[in-house]
Amino acid sequence: MPAIASRLGLNVGSRTHPGQVRERNEDSYLALAAPALTPEIDALLVVADGMGGHQGGEVASTYLVEQLDSLFSSSAYRRLVHYNPEHADYYAAVLKEVLEQINEELYTLGSNRKELRGMGTTATVALVTEQRLFVGHVGDSRAYLLRDGVLRLLTQDHSWVAEQVRAGKMSPAEAAVHPRKNVLTRSLGNSLVVRVDRALHQLRPGDQLLLCSDGLTNYASDAELHQAITTHAEPQAACDWLVSLANQRGGGDNITVLVARFSGDAKENSLLGQSGRAKGPQREGDAATITQKIMRPRQSRRKLNPALVQGALLGFAAVLLSLAAGAVAYLAASYWTTGLEPILRISREIAVAVGGAVLLLLGILIGLALARLRRSAEPNEAERGTK
Repeated sequence: MPAIASRLGLNVGSRTHPGQVRERNEDSYLALAAPALTPEIDALLVVADGMGGHQGGEVASTYLVEQLDSLFSSSAYRRLVHYNPEHADYYAAVLKEVLEQINEELYTLGSNRKELRGMGTTATVALVTEQRLFVGHVGDSRAYLLRDGVLRLLTQDHSWVAEQVRAGKMSPAEAAVHPRKNVLTRSLGNSLVVRVDRALHQLRPGDQLLLCSDGLTNYASDAELHQAITTHAEPQAACDWLVSLANQRGGGDNITVLVARFSGDAKENSLLGQSGRAKGPQREGDAATITQKIMRPRQSRRKLNPALVQGALLGFAAVLLSLAAGAVAYLAASYWTTGLEPILRISREIAVAVGGAVLLLLGILIGLALARLRRSAEPNEAERGTK
């Protein structure tokens, strides 16, 4: 895959490979720069590692990159974000809102289609604008930044073993061979609600960025990642070398790598005759067909949470019943008070109105309680996604 460059002197290399064991490549990646990208953003880089279902991993990761491509190759993402663009953390909010909506869509697709049940994907997204790097992250794919010869991990793995290591209950060496090392605690598509990690970093000329799936980091150390980036003159050569290294060591998983180099030289912004887009892998067969069928025009408003919708409908039904009961009580009170003192009739009507209001409030509370119960019944985090 040829490298692409941005208006700000960003040069990007990309490579994906199914590895030596897996028949399918469930990873996906996306790299956008001018002229494919909306003008206010300089670059968008994405690595996604799909999982679950019959070809569900392919569908989930492909759906993610296709939707991100659609949103950021235009300014469509703006309609999804109700936040002031003048704020310094605007694009952190953008990544949060966009990934949350895609998560809801993937969850709904997996719930409604038997062949896609249990599908999900990691998402590591790097957005560059005005020499600022915004990172949005869910799962165990990774983003690294190389600056002044020092390689730094920018993301945190959302996996069961990584949490055990952070808690001091397991060593990194034990985590590397643990039978549950592929169990994710966070991914897109496995739950209605997902927490998206966000971060902002300032970029400098000479910085280099690495995004990759765990098919690389399971077989290459941080020192080897550093070596690949620093010893190869071109990002594409670094990507090729790293994929080859992972395959030589067994290639037990799909491998995807993006390497971006920021030169800071505005003269390197020439993309004349180039698309400014790198995306892969090319899907064939059922997964590609399914993905095309489920892609649909982006709505300007976020979808409502299904659990809240169900709760609201139940609450509305309770309201209707309470109103019907109130009407019957009112008519009954009207007939029963015929010939009695007017003050007694008015008192009974007031009592009926108060009773109707209480039933109305009760109906709303029941709906909200049912919605909360539905949300709390989601799968335990440690079992949400297994690759």
